[in-house]
Amino acid sequence: MLLRSDQESNESKITVDATLEILKTFAVVEVKVKGKTTLESIFYGSYMADYTSCYLALLYGVNPSSTDYSTQILESTSASINALNG
Repeated sequence: MLLRSDQESNESKITVDATLEILKTFAVVEVKVKGKTTLESIFYGSYMADYTSCYLALLYGVNPSSTDYSTQILESTSASINALNG
């Protein structure tokens, strides 16, 4: 799922369009976020991403509240940032 907004900058549009082109062989769904303001769009996108994540986890028999991968990504990212900062 790729979230899009009418409020994207031109640079973001170019980047997202290029990403979509690269990922076109996968089942990527493009979703326009709703909202009259930036904050409304952020909350709508967050809600859609959370709902989709939970739904897919349940569909595939995975515990949607598990944070193992999130923890691994956070630890890996933190280690990389710490290494760069010395």
